[in-house]
Amino acid sequence: MQPRSVVLALVVALPLAAFGRLARAQYTMDRHPAVAADSAGATALRVLRADLSRLRLAQDSFYVAHRTYAGDTAGLGWRPESDAVFRIMWADSLTWVATAQHPRLTGAEVLTVRRTADAPRRP
Repeated sequence: MQPRSVVLALVVALPLAAFGRLARAQYTMDRHPAVAADSAGATALRVLRADLSRLRLAQDSFYVAHRTYAGDTAGLGWRPESDAVFRIMWADSLTWVATAQHPRLTGAEVLTVRRTADAPRRP
């Protein structure tokens, strides 16, 4: 194997191995939903929840690299696609809490993600 091939293999294999550890993580999630009053609000709520899903993926990627969750969205390099305002209220190595508010919704969507353990490896 050429030296360049070894470097390329490591560049590809190491992130995949880290992702494999992440994929085996066990989570608990609590969600306190916002309320939509009309069809425009329902559309805003769907887009907001899709943004929350993308935020969770961004946090998972950050966790793989840093073994902790990001304390703000700027540190993730993540931006919402909706007009909602997102805030990461708490983040450490096990838990993160995000709120999302949209002018067309009543209340705030609150998502709490707790990393309970890494799942045991299969033989």
